[in-house]
Amino acid sequence: MREGWKKYNLGEVAELKNGKSRPEKVGTYPVYGGNGILGYTDKFNVDNETIIIGRVGAYCGAVYFERNKSWISDNALYAKTHKGFDSKYLFYLLKYKNLNQYAGGSSHPLLTQGRLNELKVEVPPLHTQTRITSILSALDDKIELNRQTNQTLEAIAQAIYKEWFVNFNFPTSEGKPYRDSGGEMQDSELGLIPKEWRVGKLGDLLSFRNGKSSPERNNINGYPVYGANGVIGFASIYNSTDRTIIIGRVGSYCGAIYYTTQKAFVTENAIIAEAYNQNSSLFSFFLMERLNLNNYKVGSGQPLLNQTILEGIDVLLPYKDIVDKFEGVLLPHFINIQYNEQQSSTILTIRNALLPKLMTGEIEV
Repeated sequence: MREGWKKYNLGEVAELKNGKSRPEKVGTYPVYGGNGILGYTDKFNVDNETIIIGRVGAYCGAVYFERNKSWISDNALYAKTHKGFDSKYLFYLLKYKNLNQYAGGSSHPLLTQGRLNELKVEVPPLHTQTRITSILSALDDKIELNRQTNQTLEAIAQAIYKEWFVNFNFPTSEGKPYRDSGGEMQDSELGLIPKEWRVGKLGDLLSFRNGKSSPERNNINGYPVYGANGVIGFASIYNSTDRTIIIGRVGSYCGAIYYTTQKAFVTENAIIAEAYNQNSSLFSFFLMERLNLNNYKVGSGQPLLNQTILEGIDVLLPYKDIVDKFEGVLLPHFINIQYNEQQSSTILTIRNALLPKLMTGEIEV
């Protein structure tokens, strides 16, 4: 043990309590369960800095941190640090400890106050706790900022798509909203659509092919590897070009959809969709998002999507100029989103590597 570090029972560092049943009324305070925020309510049972710990079930031992007032439900415990201990430091320490290993029961894991109170922890002096917290928090804050930025960019993109291709208020050559400024409409199998647009098949926009067996992967470098559930690692090879749509092909993520502006490797659990006109790739992505491809799966025990199903889906086909304009407006947003995601992935890897070294005093701060 490093100089100045002391060994404690967790109960000497913080007071632990069980949460309470979630209030029914909706409000502005977050409600935490074992898997994080469940919703919002009009009451709170903790304020200021609180550490939340999943108490039971699949998320037993998961750890969260909340700075403000919140409600902790009966599926979680919460910890309030005693004087002389930094709350955020304890949060990181408990993440490092992997609390799930201390749960009792196999079919229904459970963490109790008694078991946690006796957990042995090694803690440095308060000034060292604060320095360690500042390092890890700076990394987490950047990840959170990237997440919020991407959320905003995605919301803007969704709003533009809806206005142009659902409400049909794409900009005319005079810069006016088409439908609201009296643009001519026509009947179709999909309802009223702008004149000169037509109904076709998804296969008119995109070619589809299955991914390949997953290559050897690592956690940081190379091309992103996509499975049905998104990025699962990185590899030194790729099998799709940039501006590609990836669709979950099988299992619980059947119909999940992703978009990448860079080369990637797509595994056999997913389908690669590539636009015949590259400038329609983002339009096609948003179109499929609104289709909810999970509705087109076949099979009950093992849900499946295949290329034939996708090719045959009826879709609305706008004229090329407006699709090109949509791509030009939104592509820079998605390049930024992808950059932020890559940066966050790198930062998370660095943080995860630092965490055990800082929590054990291997790195002196």
